[in-house]
Amino acid sequence: MRSFLSHPHRPLDRPRTLPELDARNEHEPIATSAMVGRIGLLLLIVLSLALAAQLFAGAPR
Repeated sequence: MRSFLSHPHRPLDRPRTLPELDARNEHEPIATSAMVGRIGLLLLIVLSLALAAQLFAGAPR
């Protein structure tokens, strides 16, 4: 009798064989929209800080 995993993140008692790894069609996306949003927000913050630094450096004293 063949058993199946009740929880996919639980480690197996034995390592998976190559056919078992190839047979899985469930692939998680490389980047989720939440991750892309967070990276975009961080990039926006860094660019705004860089712009502020440029403005303060060029301001007359």
